[in-house]
Amino acid sequence: EDELCGVIGKALGRQGEKVLFAIREMKKEHTQYLEYIHGQAFEEALQSAERHNDARKRAIKARWEFLVHRQAVGFTVDNHSVVHQTFPITEPLPVKMGDLTAMVSQDGD
Repeated sequence: EDELCGVIGKALGRQGEKVLFAIREMKKEHTQYLEYIHGQAFEEALQSAERHNDARKRAIKARWEFLVHRQAVGFTVDNHSVVHQTFPITEPLPVKMGDLTAMVSQDGD
C-alpha cells in the first residue's frame, strides 16, 4: 500500500512538473514578446507569440491530464478549482500582424 501511494505521488509530481514547465515557457516567451514589441521588432514578436501559444496549448493539455490523474486517485472535491487556481494559464497572444499593430496603437493612445 505504501509503495502504491509512493508511485501515485511520483506520477502526480511528474504531471505537475509538466504543467509548470509549459507555464514557465509561456512566461519566458511573453517576456520576450513584450521586449520585441518595445523594440518595435514586430516580426520577432509574432514568432514569440507563436511559441507562447504553443506552450499554452501544452500547458492546457498537461493541466487537463493532471486533473484526470488527481480525480483517478480520489481528489474529487473542488479538484477543478484547486488545479485552475494553482496553475493559471493566460490568454493566447495575437499572432497576426494586423492584430498586433492594432493592439500596439491602442496602448499608445
